[in-house]
Amino acid sequence: MEYISVNYLAVFVATITSFIVGALWYGPLFGKQWMKLEGFTPESMKSIKLKLGHAMGLGFVSTLIMVCVLAHFAIAWGAEGVMGAFQLTFWVWLDLL
Repeated sequence: MEYISVNYLAVFVATITSFIVGALWYGPLFGKQWMKLEGFTPESMKSIKLKLGHAMGLGFVSTLIMVCVLAHFAIAWGAEGVMGAFQLTFWVWLDLL
């Protein structure tokens, strides 16, 4: 079995970047539209039992795991450069359908 060497600094930076983009996307950029489309109201958001800190922590951990798995896929696939990233993205997307 071959050992896969992952750049964990890149995994951590990608996780932080994804977390920041998600916070902006579901916050100031499209937060109100997202709440409306999902049928949430400010009152219903307050009644959610999961507190913001716990939700953010769980979101961070799940994003970290997802990015780490994707890094392993990229190495195993041999994805290099932009074209390799597009090919990997296509196959992962297709698998998720």
